[in-house]
Amino acid sequence: MSPSLLAPINTLVEQSQHLLNLARAQDWQAFEVLIQQRQAAMNVLVDADYLEAITKAGLDAEVKQMVKDIKTMHQQLTELASRRQDEIASEIRQSNRVEKAIDAYGQ
Repeated sequence: MSPSLLAPINTLVEQSQHLLNLARAQDWQAFEVLIQQRQAAMNVLVDADYLEAITKAGLDAEVKQMVKDIKTMHQQLTELASRRQDEIASEIRQSNRVEKAIDAYGQ
């Protein structure tokens, strides 16, 4: 087994976990920075030479599990982001109602 060969995938797993922690903490600024970094790092998953090296090293099963873990975390991230989007939409609607009330009383 080659730990250095798994390093890019390990980094993706770690970044995904960190993103999940940031989303749970609602630290969306740090989240935005890291999601861009992770997105760039995801290119390794479509790099034919890298994937061939994984196969030759017999690390297919381990990498498949790691990718599965990344996908699971991504689904959780999507759910958290969707909830946040719903919260923001609700806040905007509430703000609009307040503005309308202020306008109505101001006339």
